[in-house]
Amino acid sequence: KEQIKSGYEALTLIEECIKEGQVNSQKAKDACSAFYTRIPHSFGFRQPPMITTLEQVKIKIDLLDMLIDIEAAVKAIKTEIPDIHPSDSFYKNLKIEMTPLEKDSENFQMPEGEEDDEEY
Repeated sequence: KEQIKSGYEALTLIEECIKEGQVNSQKAKDACSAFYTRIPHSFGFRQPPMITTLEQVKIKIDLLDMLIDIEAAVKAIKTEIPDIHPSDSFYKNLKIEMTPLEKDSENFQMPEGEEDDEEY
């Protein structure tokens, strides 16, 4: 959680540099470096690209928002509810209500064209 918070802070600094027209300043370079240090990316042996536009900042903020959602979902999944099957606990923690389908319902029917592809 602290890593993600640090990522947001670095993006805030980058955004300030962009708005001030200082995208190539040392402050912007340091903020980009701090962002990529806190929020690892896979660039192989290549140097991470500078974040130089507000659109790129928005994309990275969306990435951090997704990471927070993933973190919350993983935490919820790991919490087991006593006295119920682990699979049921999994869905209950995600606040997903599952009900069995009636065998004669339209949704229960096998998707058209699937009967030859898979064995049920």
